Amino acid sequence: MPEIRKDYFENDYVITKESVNRNSVVDGYKTSKLNKQNCIICNIKKSKGKRKYKTFEIIEPMLQKLNYSLHTKNKNHLIIYDSDHKDKLHTNSVKQFTDLLEILRQTLDELSTNSNSEYVSLCYNSGITSSIDTSHSRFELITYDNVPPIIDVESNNFLTSIEDLGICPMCRIVNVELGGLRQVLSTSNFISFIPWAPKVDFEQLIFPKKHQLSFIDTDEKDLSDLSLLMRSVLGGMFSILNIFDFSLYFHNSPSLNNKGKIHWHIEIVPHLKYNSALENDLSIYVNRNTPESCAKLLSKASRSELAKLVGI
Repeated sequence: MPEIRKDYFENDYVITKESVNRNSVVDGYKTSKLNKQNCIICNIKKSKGKRKYKTFEIIEPMLQKLNYSLHTKNKNHLIIYDSDHKDKLHTNSVKQFTDLLEILRQTLDELSTNSNSEYVSLCYNSGITSSIDTSHSRFELITYDNVPPIIDVESNNFLTSIEDLGICPMCRIVNVELGGLRQVLSTSNFISFIPWAPKVDFEQLIFPKKHQLSFIDTDEKDLSDLSLLMRSVLGGMFSILNIFDFSLYFHNSPSLNNKGKIHWHIEIVPHLKYNSALENDLSIYVNRNTPESCAKLLSKASRSELAKLVGI
């Protein structure tokens, strides 16, 4: 049974899993154990019986049309995964991408409303370096009894900025980055850009231009617009890096109304290198390129992808 532990001094959490013997410890870090034949997701046995939430019974037929499946790992952990072992999110059509985002939005809304949790995380992992368990690409939704530290920090910064300046700090960032040197792509409702101080080259942020508290608040027009942008920047990132080990995180406001709020956004983090001692020990990150040079390359590649998608 996994156990959550907190660091002695820092506000960091660790999930630990008990290994039965030495071989299971060693094998867990062998990349050969992450291929299709040994993939824990490819070998998931489809569960039968009635789902806990009615929404899941509605979205499962929608997922099947997209060649995706829903797996309830436990009461706090859901996995939505592609039937193909190899990642293809960056090759989906905009329509497929939009349908998938709508399913994720409905699932997140269901869990946030009915799970009685403080927070529901939504992320996507792809590639060998994105997980110790499998390289199979998948979305994961996890419910938490407490607000995760990073969301707590963001919500506190939001409240401080509102009290001191009367404006959302993330709205200010969007206004600064819009049309700037770090902008990657902009659509009617969303902007993608490389942050001022990224932890890794080609890290991206995607923000709605209007102030929204959660991905749940998006409407049909928003999802269509977001799909076009995400498909373009992911395709552009793949064409530049030619590898697709990456993680993608949705940061939303906490589920309960009495907690702090944030301007929701998406973070895309490619796994390009192992951290140095400086990075692991002091959280001082070292990159090979400037954010501006990464944005210039990625913007060109993403605009090329966008042109193909809209038929220009």
